[in-house]
Amino acid sequence: MSQANYSEPNASLPTAVSDRQGFNKRWYASDANLQIVRPTSAQEVLAVFSAILADPNIAPGQCQITCGRHCYEGFVYNANTRAILDLTGLKAYGEAIVNGEPTLYVDVGLGNWDMYRLLNNVYQKTLPAGSCYSVGLGGHITGGGYGVLSRLYGLSIDYLTAVDIVVGDRRQGARLIRQCSATHEPELFWAVRGGGGGQFGIITRYYFGLNTLPNAPTYIYIHALGWDWQQGGSTLSETTFSAILDYFQDTYARQEKSTWNTFGIFAGNHRDAGTLNLSAIHTYDAAYPLALAEFERDLFATIRQRQDQAAAIAPLSTADLVFNSHPYIASTRRLGLTATNTWRKYTYLEGMQQLNTSGPNRYGKYKSAYHTEKFNPAMTAAAYQGLTTTVTDAQGNRVDMSNSLIQFDSYGGKINTIAAEATAIPQRNSILKLQYQSYWDTNLPPGQDDPVLETAHVNWLNGMYQEIYAASGGIPNGVGTEGCYFNYPDIDIGSTGVRTPPLEQALTLYFGENLPRLQQVSAQYNPDGWFQNSQSLSNLV
Repeated sequence: MSQANYSEPNASLPTAVSDRQGFNKRWYASDANLQIVRPTSAQEVLAVFSAILADPNIAPGQCQITCGRHCYEGFVYNANTRAILDLTGLKAYGEAIVNGEPTLYVDVGLGNWDMYRLLNNVYQKTLPAGSCYSVGLGGHITGGGYGVLSRLYGLSIDYLTAVDIVVGDRRQGARLIRQCSATHEPELFWAVRGGGGGQFGIITRYYFGLNTLPNAPTYIYIHALGWDWQQGGSTLSETTFSAILDYFQDTYARQEKSTWNTFGIFAGNHRDAGTLNLSAIHTYDAAYPLALAEFERDLFATIRQRQDQAAAIAPLSTADLVFNSHPYIASTRRLGLTATNTWRKYTYLEGMQQLNTSGPNRYGKYKSAYHTEKFNPAMTAAAYQGLTTTVTDAQGNRVDMSNSLIQFDSYGGKINTIAAEATAIPQRNSILKLQYQSYWDTNLPPGQDDPVLETAHVNWLNGMYQEIYAASGGIPNGVGTEGCYFNYPDIDIGSTGVRTPPLEQALTLYFGENLPRLQQVSAQYNPDGWFQNSQSLSNLV
């Protein structure tokens, strides 16, 4: 590739080691001539993209975009990447009038935590987005955006009123579309609400109606408890595990409107972690039907009742409980919890700060699933088998799986009041959202992994997943399931390249019946397939 200075009018900086790695140590951009472009405005993005389009030495799949540098697969950081547009410098915010309505705009370089503080401290508003503090808004929101407030308020994209986006191809050049909305380039606006980062162009700014954004809640209450895997000298039985999982699903996946202000997380940790953990996040704001004193009276009575129900299944753990899931809670000792005091009260922003830590940067493999129904007995049995198996590597050595789990998130509520075709996200009937995770770490330098460890963790996760969904071909597209989440990409469910499952399988799991419409938008606005990866719409022919 030529050494054109794509960052004009800004002077380019040399590529640092930190520029080659994101928030997953598995992936590394190793090209010796890698260029990092660091625009700070939409006009600079336009200039940069125009220069890239004019460079015959760079192909669409060799140029990528990043904001928060999070990616579960190697879509941005890989040996084929020769240029990265790092949008971290786009951090403006302010107010505008869009379609006659007062509107707040935020640039894509802001992270979740930046956004929560900004909306709360300046506007007393919030957005139902993710908890991991360093995730950039650029990919997070266009992929759908959800978090602990989503049962109460919906998805981030449900509040989106417009975007600024740079689109283009080598025949027509680049152009900046300001305030793309339901009345201005409506098909593109529909697609960016859930269609995923980099599929259509470079989003530089998001707009949200100030009158429709939710008010920031007043308080957050976190309730946590757990069960030891080892009980009475033996491993927790499958029957007890099933009862615990049923307890979580029956308690926290309910869909009555009165339950929407509670978000539940069940960390189905591998046996090596020592405990199975459950946390519930309850929110209160002034619009709640009950006054604060009445709300707390009812909430604390409910917590005591639920704790008694949980203890009746199996004795509750008195050990320090550790959550390795997202949102990441390093330890319940940070919550000040004990076996008899299982909840803490926070102001809203304090509570989000408690939940916002992404955890350490490790090597990781992930998978996802939406469920419209509870786990059936066959799924539960497969999950139990996977979580209690002893994992060994190719040399026969035992592998530590203490940072491996199935995370069950309660879902639905307000999310399910939106039609499946209203946005690119079709999963509007689910009651659970699952994230399958396995983490490992090494002392190796950046760009290197332990292939033996990697293979053991990836094979374990893929194998358990396939067993859980064996009745529907090893993927969640059967009765009681509703596909996968594009923001938790998983190339093993389908991709271009060497893997057997076709790309169409993965994209159908992500986008369902919305896929053909998304393909049309991609073909219209991104005909060259810029920023493509092994799960891009532009690769589907």
